Amino acid sequence: MKRFYKFLLPLVAIVAMAMPWTAQAQNACPIKIVGADGFADGWNGGSLTVVQNGVTLATFTAANADNDGMGTAYDSIQVVVSDDSAITFVWSAGQYDDEVAIWIYNARDSLMFTVSEPNVGTIYTMQGTDVNCPDCSQPVNLTASVTGSDVNLAWTQGNASSWQIVWGTGTFNPDTVQVNIDYSSTGTYSFVGLADGLYNAYVRADCGTETSASTPVSTMSTAGITLVE
Repeated sequence: MKRFYKFLLPLVAIVAMAMPWTAQAQNACPIKIVGADGFADGWNGGSLTVVQNGVTLATFTAANADNDGMGTAYDSIQVVVSDDSAITFVWSAGQYDDEVAIWIYNARDSLMFTVSEPNVGTIYTMQGTDVNCPDCSQPVNLTASVTGSDVNLAWTQGNASSWQIVWGTGTFNPDTVQVNIDYSSTGTYSFVGLADGLYNAYVRADCGTETSASTPVSTMSTAGITLVE
């Protein structure tokens, strides 16, 4: 017996970062995909593949849209694309595609496409002109690795060439409390010889006349040489 579900666009979605192809083009910036599962048990083998210029940028499985069957669950992903060519979104079937809903947003968070119960194959093609990269793109896919008392940051650069690293101990709002600000021109940054303690760091693009929104890294702790997710 077929099951029917009502999907509501989430006000807040959990962001699950992908490992993207780094676009080398006019501009590169992140778009967002939100996925829902009406039975809250994931997509049961279904997946959405994002392709540009013949390269797979990401495969989204809505793995976090799983709440043990307790109502509709949501997951989301950011994918860095370039704005010089079309991006295709290809659906591969799972066991219960009637439970699936998808929303696709451009780089300025405008809803471009939505579908429930997607058909197998290409469900949407976003033209490069519809990506609409901001003039100062927020860095994405920010990761941190810890070695001894050193912490190494890396991020996907977008269309900027300079970044600010805002960091300090404890928790703080990087837009109102600027404890320490360092700079990078390479898309990476290293903290060397940090004292034991709990740290947070944010990275934002520095475009000269403006800065982007800040991207957080997981809380860092050199006590016990651990990275706290």
